[in-house]
Amino acid sequence: MLENVVDGPLLLSLTASDIVEMRITNAHHYVTLSRSIQFLKLTDFKFDALERRMDQNIIDRYPCPDVVVRWSHQATCEWLRKIDLAEFTPNLLCAGVPGALMIYEPTFTAESLAEILQMPAHKTLLRRHLTSHFNQLLGQKIIADKRDFLTNGNYPQVSPAIRIKVVRKGFSLTRKKAKNEICLEPEELLCPVLLNHKYPTSSNAETSSLESSNV
Repeated sequence: MLENVVDGPLLLSLTASDIVEMRITNAHHYVTLSRSIQFLKLTDFKFDALERRMDQNIIDRYPCPDVVVRWSHQATCEWLRKIDLAEFTPNLLCAGVPGALMIYEPTFTAESLAEILQMPAHKTLLRRHLTSHFNQLLGQKIIADKRDFLTNGNYPQVSPAIRIKVVRKGFSLTRKKAKNEICLEPEELLCPVLLNHKYPTSSNAETSSLESSNV
């Protein structure tokens, strides 16, 4: 963003075409930006709303999506260390995973996180351990909403292998052109003015009020 001279106000007007021109074509990076901007927008760009450290007793408070949505990438890493997955946190060096991504993005699941952590597929017990904590952290409602969205929608589950592609007007447009590709319209906003599909929401009144303010 610094290289492309993007400041705060400009974040809300960025389009899919702009992002691709900035050479951001990894779907994980795309949705991380989108959900981070969404969080900033819902908090009126109050950066102090972001939690840079994790409550060390968080495991005893599952589920707590209203807390997680405020997590910085650093807080997510602390949580991973807390659940004995510290060995995988170095793989997040160039892969931001803030709480807003986990809460707001319906295509981001425990499997997405496992792929980003580069957790080997044969490490089934570790993956099951991660999935259990991820699902408990977010709560049954959000996990069910994510599952329904992926089952009924045209978007693939986020993974490092998925790429963003801009399809110009005049071409046939499908949201999911291939297993590893998402097609977007050039003018589609990175952070929509209105919610254009169902987002997983927290049962917490504070988070719900934040989301409703964006409609």
